[in-house]
Amino acid sequence: IPENTALLQNFPNPFNPETWIPYKLAKGSDVNVSIYGATGELVRMLNVGYKPAGIYTVQDRAVYWDGRNEFGEKAASGVYFYTLRSEGFIDTRKMLILE
Repeated sequence: IPENTALLQNFPNPFNPETWIPYKLAKGSDVNVSIYGATGELVRMLNVGYKPAGIYTVQDRAVYWDGRNEFGEKAASGVYFYTLRSEGFIDTRKMLILE
C-alpha cells in the first residue's frame, strides 16, 4: 500500500486514440477522473467507483479513456487535462492527443 495518494502520467502520451491513467491510493475511496479541454471545458467524466488502497499503474488496473467525449464523439487532436479526485485528494496533469 503506498504511503501517499498520487496521480501519475498517462501512457502512452502523446496518444491516439486511447490512453491509460495510472494512480496510487493510500486509502480506499471513490475515484473519479475528469477530462478537460485546453480551454477548461469538461470533455468526459470517468466514474471509476470505490477502489481499495493500492497501486493502479498497469493497463488492467489504471483508468482507461477511449479518447471520446460524453456523446461518444472522438476528441480532436490537442492538449487535454485530467483530474483525479478521491477522498481528500485532487490533482491534475496534462496529456496530448495526436492524429
